[in-house]
Amino acid sequence: MLKRVSKFSETQVLEGIKRGNRDVLKHIYQKYWPTILKMVTGNGVSEDNAKDIFQEGIITIRQHLMTSDFKLTCKLTTYLYSVCRYACFNFVKHESRFVDIMEYVEIHQITEPRFNHLDIEAVEEEIRKLGYPCKQLLLGYYYHNMSAADIAHEFDLKTIGNARKKKYDCLQKVKKNFFPQMNKTYAS
Repeated sequence: MLKRVSKFSETQVLEGIKRGNRDVLKHIYQKYWPTILKMVTGNGVSEDNAKDIFQEGIITIRQHLMTSDFKLTCKLTTYLYSVCRYACFNFVKHESRFVDIMEYVEIHQITEPRFNHLDIEAVEEEIRKLGYPCKQLLLGYYYHNMSAADIAHEFDLKTIGNARKKKYDCLQKVKKNFFPQMNKTYAS
């Protein structure tokens, strides 16, 4: 037997979200969760993470409703879907930053002849030693083709110039650490 979803007007739902009304929150889960779940899992996100994204969406809407200058200009369904879609894309974007280093080096060894002479394991080890944020920054720039502006935003750097400087510093670390090893290896 199907449970009957109680009917709330959109105004009642918005007020219920602001106040944290359990009946309204239950209503939201029953009414909107299947749609959000389908959208989020359709983007390759697990159901557990989809639950987090859905909850983040409701929290975001509540935070917006708590500000006095916020005015909802579309249906709640549309707004919740948009907020959750944005959270989903941010989640996917964040997850894709952490790629397998070995895969990255192998791809570049095949596609760029200048890397054919490099020892993949030695390159992988040097990149692994970099740690956060250098490893992610360099992968973002070279592997994901992120611009300096994207890097500045992603790594909370104040300016594009700071992003370029950070990238340069990270490259210098790799050169400093890797090329002495390479020179020893190929000199013998």
